[in-house]
Amino acid sequence: MKKRIDQALRDLGYDKWKVKVVDTITPRMNVKDEYIVNVNKDANFSEEDVKGLIQHEIKGHVGRRWYGDKIGLILFRNGLMGKNIFDEGLAIYNSLHKVETPKPNILFNICFYAIMCGQLENLDFYSLFQFGKQYMPNSDKKLFLKIARMKRVCHDTSVLIGDFYEAEYLSGYLKVSEMNDRERDEIRKFNIGPSIYQQLDVIKSFLRVNGFIGPDF
Repeated sequence: MKKRIDQALRDLGYDKWKVKVVDTITPRMNVKDEYIVNVNKDANFSEEDVKGLIQHEIKGHVGRRWYGDKIGLILFRNGLMGKNIFDEGLAIYNSLHKVETPKPNILFNICFYAIMCGQLENLDFYSLFQFGKQYMPNSDKKLFLKIARMKRVCHDTSVLIGDFYEAEYLSGYLKVSEMNDRERDEIRKFNIGPSIYQQLDVIKSFLRVNGFIGPDF
């Protein structure tokens, strides 16, 4: 998997990015802002998984950061307010529409996270697990890992507040799926969120006047 992702990064020209195999992450793969793609050493990947993750993690998450670097302003590399919504939405859109055989559980997962994140403020880890069993009654290990992702910011699981990041998967996908190809290309090039999207023409004009981008960017 490391070799395949390394090759995908080279093919796309994302030369600053490196792949690391680690045992410190809950998901199978994630992207860090320090030009790193992490691969979980305990994860398994089918051939379809590889294609889907290249679309999701590399062309989605890494791609937006690569365009931010190309603009030359750290603001666009790290992303403007609300960027995670479009970030996840675009990545999930790629997973569903840019591969021949998308994984069948993607829509279930993002809907599940939205429901579960609605309970994060009210339930501790154990109670959240019991709540989730009504949606995944026979998958204790998978359920545990999903809740661990939502509670990953908690060093003490008695703390009620968790990580609401996963709640943005569904809202982001719904917003991105309503866009046309030109609009999706724009939010790939400009690492912004929905609240700033309406100002994109002004942002592009500013960047062109100050020499950060050319007329065809």
